[in-house]
Amino acid sequence: EVVLYSYWLYVTAQVAIYLKKQFQSRVKKMVCIARAHGFDIYEELRGYLPFQQQLVEAVDKVYPCSENGTEYLQAKFPACAGKIETAYLGTYDHGLNPDADKNSFHIVSCSRMAKVKRIDLIVDALNLLQNENLPVKWTHLGGGDLLEHIRGRVNQELNHIQVELTGMIPNKEVYSFYQNHPVDLFVNVSSSEGLPVSIMEAISFGIPVLATDVGGTSEIVENSVDGNLIPVDFKPEELAERIKEYIQIPSEEMKALRTTTRGLWKERFQAVRNYDLFAKNLLKL
Repeated sequence: EVVLYSYWLYVTAQVAIYLKKQFQSRVKKMVCIARAHGFDIYEELRGYLPFQQQLVEAVDKVYPCSENGTEYLQAKFPACAGKIETAYLGTYDHGLNPDADKNSFHIVSCSRMAKVKRIDLIVDALNLLQNENLPVKWTHLGGGDLLEHIRGRVNQELNHIQVELTGMIPNKEVYSFYQNHPVDLFVNVSSSEGLPVSIMEAISFGIPVLATDVGGTSEIVENSVDGNLIPVDFKPEELAERIKEYIQIPSEEMKALRTTTRGLWKERFQAVRNYDLFAKNLLKL
């Protein structure tokens, strides 16, 4: 019995389909499944996704990583709705983020430096805040094509805020950073997302999140539970104001928010539980 597993509903899924056609007569049973995330679900993000309908029809099961993705594909391909089922990803437990540094408010973002991540908007918001004598510092974990552009803007515009742009770093260093540096707020301002693993990682440490309401993000960020959602078309002034609101939260309320943040991760996005359930579902196929 063989399971052909593609992490993307894209080229690798097509390879799995070809393999099934080639070899299914030689084994007792062969099933072909595909996960699906963001760019491989929402066609409007790319303009065109070749063979998406053929892929959905040909695989035995499609597992989007968010309910939003599941509903999108079920509506687009109603004849295949029964084979499309949400399967959340998850992250492993690496402990809690250290207690906050009372002398500063540390904002962290983590992503590749790409247009869709809109890191420029974080720079815009911090530029508005830096003249208000607020103890803000910002760290961005990740590199990419726009790193030097962002670095140039930081050097020119953010003269009164401590900023660290790490560039590309291994995932284990991301975890190490959260284990050793107090973080008050994680910020994600993407114009589109599937279900961001970067947010799962942050909330696993008890770090509250401020994020745009796109894709499946609302399934991982609940207002006043582990952070807040902002509209995708927000203005830098709105982001700056929301950051100020977090800076002004009393310490006891922030501790409570960190507790509920960690609790939401435990409930929905623990890798050990989610992947064990996923494996059991595959066995049922």
